[in-house]
Amino acid sequence: MAFKVYSDEAIKNRVNNMIQKRNEFLKHVHDCHVFVGDGNGKTGTNCRTVSLIPVADCPCYCPGCYDIQNVCWRPQVQEKRAMNSAIHKADPERYWYEINMRIKADYIRELRLNEGGDLTDDDFIFIQNVAKENPVCDIMYFTKNDKGQANYIYKYGLGQIYKNLHPLLSAWKGRELFNPYNLPESHIMFPDGSCTLADFTRCYHCSDDCSGCHYHKDCGDKQNSGCWGLEAGDKVLLNAH
Repeated sequence: MAFKVYSDEAIKNRVNNMIQKRNEFLKHVHDCHVFVGDGNGKTGTNCRTVSLIPVADCPCYCPGCYDIQNVCWRPQVQEKRAMNSAIHKADPERYWYEINMRIKADYIRELRLNEGGDLTDDDFIFIQNVAKENPVCDIMYFTKNDKGQANYIYKYGLGQIYKNLHPLLSAWKGRELFNPYNLPESHIMFPDGSCTLADFTRCYHCSDDCSGCHYHKDCGDKQNSGCWGLEAGDKVLLNAH
């Protein structure tokens, strides 16, 4: 898919549609439940997903955001993102509890958080607890809340990171990553040849198949394990899309 930066007006309209839907869900949020999506063309067959509203549930907006531009025009996607966002906004503890229970009920082995949206400072402790309770489920997430992630590690340590929890700090043009613990990073290659990464040492390329990479991770093949196999100081490179 060709990379294109949509107009501010188009982005604003999509985000506002989802915020309006979220406001409706908030009126009866106790009747709603967290939606955990099936695998898709990006994540592969076995990698389940949970997402929030892009932009509205993010610490910052970067023009060219994949999620808001490529899938959030779909009414069903907007509904699910808005419903999850409403639950997360009203009761974060219940939000993460339902994800925890869904992992157990569906025997989920691969879970990718936030294809859209991001994590609040308080979310990190919930994620660590979910990972600890489900040691056979690998949980991956990209986050631009680098300071929130660092603060969590400062207070509580690495916990499940590099065990079954796989965070990646997301770089973008004009953003300087705060990464005092040398966590794995994701970087972007743009069509004009510019890149957020200057040093390609210990850099791996995204395969566009999270499930395929997870298979290689389980086989002990770090070279082809993608984000699941990243360790301190490693980076993954994605083409802008």
